[in-house]
Amino acid sequence: GGLAEKVVRQVLAWDGGEGDAPVPRAVAEALHDMAAKAIPSHFVEAALSACHDAMHRDLVHALVLGRGGAEDEGEGKDEGAGEKKRRRAVLADYVSHPIANHVLQRLLATVRHREEADALIRPLCDLMGRGAPTDADVSQPGPLHPSRRGVLHHTAELAAKYRVGQERFLKYLTKGLGESLAECVVTLLHVELVAPSPRGRSVVLDVHGARTVRALLDFVPRLTQDILEGVVGGSLDGETLAAVARDALGSRCVMDGVLDGPVASSPFSAAVVSLFEILRPHLLTLATDRVGHHTVKKIFAALPPERRAELTAELAGASGRLGGNAMGRAVIEACFVEEFLAGESAFMAAVARMKNREGFLEDIMAKSGEGGRKRKRKRRRAKQGNE
Repeated sequence: GGLAEKVVRQVLAWDGGEGDAPVPRAVAEALHDMAAKAIPSHFVEAALSACHDAMHRDLVHALVLGRGGAEDEGEGKDEGAGEKKRRRAVLADYVSHPIANHVLQRLLATVRHREEADALIRPLCDLMGRGAPTDADVSQPGPLHPSRRGVLHHTAELAAKYRVGQERFLKYLTKGLGESLAECVVTLLHVELVAPSPRGRSVVLDVHGARTVRALLDFVPRLTQDILEGVVGGSLDGETLAAVARDALGSRCVMDGVLDGPVASSPFSAAVVSLFEILRPHLLTLATDRVGHHTVKKIFAALPPERRAELTAELAGASGRLGGNAMGRAVIEACFVEEFLAGESAFMAAVARMKNREGFLEDIMAKSGEGGRKRKRKRRRAKQGNE
């Protein structure tokens, strides 16, 4: 192992334990104690981030999944109801603890294997199904409690990354909040509009809730219809969505979540058109905003080619205003405003060049990915030949 492993083993007095040997009971108990204390918990988080895959697996099992002592030996091979109940109870303690829940978040953010992701998501979803306790009932807050949404967002990211447990997550999210999936999106964002300014009203979003929504939009497309409905289905009006687009967190988590998806296919293609229609009265304001202009450029790129002229026409009427700052000039260039003013043929030619460029880049990426797979297979065959 590397330096990180040596430091961890020395601090925990962890001798041996190589291969599939269980983590010693004393080491597992020390890890649990450290995870619950303000300063030592940072060491556990650093160990989870820095250690190699084999040690990370041992740490995950010692902290949460079992194999953390002699009494756990053999349980991993045939996981029964008792082991599942134990794991759920351990995770409930981590989620509810004011310090240990941050260690759990780091653990979720650093999971290295799909099997571990599945083993963690299942019991965490069960905890979500218990509902979101009120502020008056916080003896053991679960992942849906506002103070524990960090665990929720890391669980959603884990499900999105490894394509595992996504349907289960959505099922227990709606069960726990007692709402439809579209309503859950609004609840998670927790949008608060604040006093208006010359550029329009600004917005405050729940950080972990917004990041959860971003992860949900990365789920497989067939599961995202109701999630997209929560964004563009009417629960959030145009003024609110414009404020979200001007907000750094909202732009990154909500707008990019919609516009960076598979916009050429359903349901994202319809969501892009709906978003354009909702934001159409606010395009000029967004186009000159430091953050909002990114949304305008991305909507143009994501719209079907036959609808792009509509967006550019909205901007062309105020090209002088757009040219007054750097953001507006960037929008003029990205949305072909000057070509539009020059005539239909010039605009269509610019859109065609853009489409050809996008296709060229997609071909390069596809060939690069194929070449990478071929090189990996070649290295694997060479390694097997040397054994």
